Amino acid sequence: EKFYKKTYGRKYDFSGIAIPQADDIFVWPVCVAGDIPAEDWLSAGKDPLPFWKYTNKKLDDVLDTSFGRDGWDRQYIVRFRANEEADEDLKKVSAIKIGEMGIDTGTLKERLALGRFLYWDRKIILDRETITICAGSRYSDGSVPGVHWYDDGLGVFWYGPDDAYGHLRARQAVS
Repeated sequence: EKFYKKTYGRKYDFSGIAIPQADDIFVWPVCVAGDIPAEDWLSAGKDPLPFWKYTNKKLDDVLDTSFGRDGWDRQYIVRFRANEEADEDLKKVSAIKIGEMGIDTGTLKERLALGRFLYWDRKIILDRETITICAGSRYSDGSVPGVHWYDDGLGVFWYGPDDAYGHLRARQAVS
């Protein structure tokens, strides 16, 4: 709640929202304010970091909000593993395969929220070596968002839903 107040100048109350039950490895809860657009998660309101994105359009204009949780406009909590790099066990696994396997993974908004909060709270920078493919999201053309820290800034890219490389990894979520 302090993060949202300081970063976005907005007051949120997450006290009535249940934290999803999960194994002990899912220790990073992310309180997501669904009404904050993806573009604002990237630019981070009053606490900006340098960033780059593959398009000159707003992310919300190219995001398919009918896919996954990106279209949710309510507050909710999702949990992730405490990994600075995306999940090792999901490397070389495409977004299509993740869907076929029924694995719940993070969305673009959730990955940006996780990264922004951890940087604000602990100065942790995620994905210096790997790229988190946000298999829980899609762009309107069917491609999959990817997030990576490059040089000194945050980058948002796109990948094919069948791309499966060692540096592309999803982050499993519990929602």
